[in-house]
Amino acid sequence: MIAAANPLRGVEADAQYVGRIVAAVHGPVVLVGHSYGGSVISQSAAAAANVKALAYVAAFAPDAGASHVLMISHPGEVAETIEAAARN
Repeated sequence: MIAAANPLRGVEADAQYVGRIVAAVHGPVVLVGHSYGGSVISQSAAAAANVKALAYVAAFAPDAGASHVLMISHPGEVAETIEAAARN
């Protein structure tokens, strides 16, 4: 197991940092993110063929191209989406 320290430089920079660590691993990788780290692992995984799974622990799990900032700034829309998904 590798626990990467998140440098907190912004999603793009942090995802690149994690991506470099992932690229150095020879074999399958499972990325785990908490809170803001969910956005980071989502973006990192998009560029890494060896990432086999993502685990979100009380984390933001944005759709491709989405941002945790958008989720925070529109909490009503997020709540409606969660409620709709729960009904289905």
